[in-house]
Amino acid sequence: MDYILSLSDKKPLFEGLTRSVYVNKSDPDYLIKIPSKAWREKIAGFSPLRQMRKAVDINTPNTREIREYMRHFPDPEKAQNEKHLMQIAGIVSTDIGWGLLVKAERDLSGNYAKPFGAHKAEIPHYRNEIADFIDWVKTTRIICYDLKFDNILLSSRNGSPTLVLVDGIGETGIISPRKWCQKYNRAKNVHELQEFIDELKQYMDLKNL
Repeated sequence: MDYILSLSDKKPLFEGLTRSVYVNKSDPDYLIKIPSKAWREKIAGFSPLRQMRKAVDINTPNTREIREYMRHFPDPEKAQNEKHLMQIAGIVSTDIGWGLLVKAERDLSGNYAKPFGAHKAEIPHYRNEIADFIDWVKTTRIICYDLKFDNILLSSRNGSPTLVLVDGIGETGIISPRKWCQKYNRAKNVHELQEFIDELKQYMDLKNL
């Protein structure tokens, strides 16, 4: 039985710097995150020594995330209680590489959720949701390293608009101080929030946020 999914003839739903996201045709409620062509070409240009020094390889964008989930959620069901975090369902093999299977985030209309930056005109209407997300980043034990709009979806969970982090998760580099010191990790998460806040400043007044 052929267990390798065919994606090479499919068009990605989303295309990022390090990964392409495909719809799982057998179950559209799940998406598949595959290392992108651009990322593969970048890594191909690295010498083995440089890859080792930077602690990266072709599959790093996926393995970094799944390691972070497994570290914090030995019981996978507990990850479902993380309101602002995407849900990982497993790993799948495809004809363009290993893929990370994730639960699809959907908006209030039932369509696939879009990055927060796609809702620029409506951003001021989501003040409470933004404040809730900021509070989560400040208190979560999850390592957040890239809190730009493109990595945060405006999703609908339990019928309510919710900001969900779907990328920029897990420690980068070969040394992992954030993994071992939560005080340091929380300080770094707060620092990373500045990128998100700087983007917000263009669209809304941040007083009392």
